Amino acid sequence: MIKNYIAQLRKLSIGCNFTDLDRTLRDRLVCGILDKDIRRKLLQQRQLTFEQACDIVLSQETANFDANIITPCSTNTPVLDTIVPMDINKVRVSQRMSSQSTNKNNENMSTCFRCGKPHRGECRFRWTKCHHCGKIGHIEAACLLKSSQGKKYNSECNGLYEVGINSIRQDKVDPFVIRVFLNRMELLMEVDSGCPYTIINEITAKQIWKGKLPKLELTDIALKSYTEGSGSSLIGRNWFAQLGISIEGLNNVKSMDFNKGQITQLLYRYKQIFEPGLGKYTGPVVNITPKEGSVPKFLKSRPIPFAIRERVFKEIDRLVQEEVLEPTTHSEWATPIVPVLKANGQVRLCGDYRSTVNAATNTDTYPLPTLNEAFVQLQGGVIFSKIDLEQAYTQVAVDNNTASLLTVNTPRGLYKVKRLAFGVKACPGIFQRLMTSLLAGITGIAVLLDDIVISGKDINIHNARLEMVLQRLQKAGLRVNKEKCLFAVPKVKFLGYLIDESGIHPSKEKTKKYKGITGISRTS
Repeated sequence: MIKNYIAQLRKLSIGCNFTDLDRTLRDRLVCGILDKDIRRKLLQQRQLTFEQACDIVLSQETANFDANIITPCSTNTPVLDTIVPMDINKVRVSQRMSSQSTNKNNENMSTCFRCGKPHRGECRFRWTKCHHCGKIGHIEAACLLKSSQGKKYNSECNGLYEVGINSIRQDKVDPFVIRVFLNRMELLMEVDSGCPYTIINEITAKQIWKGKLPKLELTDIALKSYTEGSGSSLIGRNWFAQLGISIEGLNNVKSMDFNKGQITQLLYRYKQIFEPGLGKYTGPVVNITPKEGSVPKFLKSRPIPFAIRERVFKEIDRLVQEEVLEPTTHSEWATPIVPVLKANGQVRLCGDYRSTVNAATNTDTYPLPTLNEAFVQLQGGVIFSKIDLEQAYTQVAVDNNTASLLTVNTPRGLYKVKRLAFGVKACPGIFQRLMTSLLAGITGIAVLLDDIVISGKDINIHNARLEMVLQRLQKAGLRVNKEKCLFAVPKVKFLGYLIDESGIHPSKEKTKKYKGITGISRTS
């Protein structure tokens, strides 16, 4: 299909640095079209762009497909003068043959959850924003949230099917399931503490008994859904983590884990540092001064691949909204930006400060902790927590002179950088000194830039140290990434090693997070 070919072209162009990417994609599209009629139509256009070429070939392909599935009419059939009776059986046969032809073409293709249509290869709507729910990754026609509206009951309601929830909750709690064997068939069954009887549906029953159901008997037991009345109050799975409730094995149900309950209460007390968005350090602003006699350098903006241009512009808008960047019309210093793709498809903007700021400023030589120093702080611990600061030193503000010094040059113009920036060789040392001073005096912890590890010989000592760390972070206005944090666990990974109760062990996974930081060396 042509749309799959276009999607592959866009995907392959992500790593290209063509001076005119739009023209190159247009030429490859025209040369790659096998249909001579479509190619001839493209060559007839004047000042043809890649987007126009895509619209033409896709519309032509759709028209050809629709024309092929319509039953051709006889040339001798009167159109206006006579109404000819239609054989409904022939129409049904024609429709069935068209449907079978379409199904044959799509039998090897699964339905795409991004666009709702079967196709091969990666969907071109991978980075498209849904007009209904606002999320990136699918279009409105395939939006699950839209398809669920208007239904009285929803099968995705955490096991309570008739509570009146009319939308798919994003914070859905996964069910507790166990593996059992019924009639020699392995079956995954959900554990429901509120259901007095074991229930299976008709489809599952036919699979277990291979289509031949056993003889069913009448019963006087009436099964009712949880709707209205004076039934028992139930605790749902979405409260289990907060209350420390867990299910272990098949028969052992642990009613309350007070240790986890204490951790939950502690985190709730300092919930401000877990809020989404970028924090701002409440301490003094940072100043980076160029060397005496250094000459300002102004470098032009570099071209950005067409495939990620929209994501780069959205990231610039987000940083402006969070007061990290500020538009400016003039600057003696200018550094080109370098977009870096994350694993989730988002873009991180970095400045290529190697030939501008880094060459004109001194390196902050504050040392990072070595492996031996970190282990001395954490030794003797049996329970650990690990905190990851959100976007590291981007939470620390700089003064006006430094913001002008760190100015970046983008396809949208010049922007002052009002926070410590990735790529500046002085930033890691500055941030390490700041975090070491902020958490000074708390024993049993190790700090490496945006990673903080807390240890304790028992849960009480661990919780006391964790509370002191959270208290200082909140007072300093910093925020953490809760998804990357670990609390009250028996082991953690730090500096590329696994640390637990028995000591320190080499980890198979190498630490790549701080590899290549300019001007900072770390020995282990």
